[in-house]
Amino acid sequence: MWSDGIFNPSIEADEILMGRPNFDLMAERGFAGTMDFPSSLYYEQIMEQYPDAKFILTVRSDPEIWFRSWDTLSKTITQPTRYWQFMAHVQQYNNYLRWLFSVVNRDTKYLNCDMPFPDQMKEQAIASYEEHNRRVREMIPQDRLLEYNVKQGWAPLCQFLEIESCPTTAFPKTNSARSLQIQTISAMAIPLTITLFVLFYVFSCVFQRTTNQSVLGWLGMKRLQILEYLTGREMMVQKRRAERAAAKKKGR
Repeated sequence: MWSDGIFNPSIEADEILMGRPNFDLMAERGFAGTMDFPSSLYYEQIMEQYPDAKFILTVRSDPEIWFRSWDTLSKTITQPTRYWQFMAHVQQYNNYLRWLFSVVNRDTKYLNCDMPFPDQMKEQAIASYEEHNRRVREMIPQDRLLEYNVKQGWAPLCQFLEIESCPTTAFPKTNSARSLQIQTISAMAIPLTITLFVLFYVFSCVFQRTTNQSVLGWLGMKRLQILEYLTGREMMVQKRRAERAAAKKKGR
């Protein structure tokens, strides 16, 4: 839905298009909430479409801290994907990043630029961040909005969402740059591994029909032949050494 309705049309038009996502598509499948990009950019549509929805605006201590996190995140997730563009799902993800970077930086140059992507534009990104927060505070009624910093822990979330059994465990720290990099590489490596397995299976079937022996059997035979060759060569070397030693001793 996101790719067909928003990301790809933006790239084709070389223009930042926001469109109108079908959030009912998610709600019909049992999801009661959404977070992070790209959904967080559509708070006005969600507020209009779901009058009882509550909103949590996560904030940082200052915009500079937010930008450092955003800049690190963007580099972490784009560096691995640039080498795997031949895979369809990676290309789809790259198209999402092109659109997202264009929205955050307020610049269309990311939509059709060559890889790797240009660096984040600090002034535009911070201005976009601050405008987003200002607009959220202005548009969403106070009784439906929680402005929240993760340093505050569980209590504000539980109170706002009316959760009686608030967790007593330490507030988790995840989504680090390193963990995201591992997730990104894993998301690409697993399909590649499956593809290689399928290709090997097909090759094995063709090889067996052609040679009347399995690949593993053929490799085993070749291994024995190589060992026999190396053993014979070593015996030949030892024999020649013995002959030279005997000839040398006889000469004395």
